[in-house]
Amino acid sequence: NIFFIFLSLKLLLNIIEKQGIDKFIPGFLPVVFTLRFFLNNSTLGQINVIILYLCVLCLYFFVNRKDFYAGLFLSAAVTIKLTPLLLFIYFLYKREFRIVLYSIIGIVFLFFVPSIVLGIKGNLAALAEYSGMVKNIYDSTYLNQSLYNTVLHLLSPVPLWNNITINIFQFSEIQIRIVIYSLFGIISLLFAYLFRNKILQ
Repeated sequence: NIFFIFLSLKLLLNIIEKQGIDKFIPGFLPVVFTLRFFLNNSTLGQINVIILYLCVLCLYFFVNRKDFYAGLFLSAAVTIKLTPLLLFIYFLYKREFRIVLYSIIGIVFLFFVPSIVLGIKGNLAALAEYSGMVKNIYDSTYLNQSLYNTVLHLLSPVPLWNNITINIFQFSEIQIRIVIYSLFGIISLLFAYLFRNKILQ
């Protein structure tokens, strides 16, 4: 994980330098402020750092106008975890349709790669099971710092740990879904607004 953190930082600094911006403030300060989360992911051996690296690779190739590779690495990141879909939405907003197309092709291809081992029926069954897990908002009791768990534990009857509950409201499943989707929508709109100008003129 430390290796991928180093590579991600190196690529980010390369992207920043290509824009003619001083590297210190946008390059190192975010790392300082998020160091705790990097250490946490490294200690637990979580895959988030690798997903970060794939997303940075996507942005790196986007800046260098290599759309195929940008879409390829974005599709790899989305296949592992759905969070990088924010970048997908960003490219749609920027009308980078070639990257969007390559991403969709890559996602479809990577989703069916396990068929080589599992067979088509086995792979479809695994995808159906995964889809059910994603849809079930109450099927997670993991204690982490994600937006999902924050909203889930604060606004619903789901306990935090040792049956301790800090629920501000007693929201139903549908209400929790609305809150989470609204938050993701607001973040996406903010993301789109902040990056409304093209990186490359």
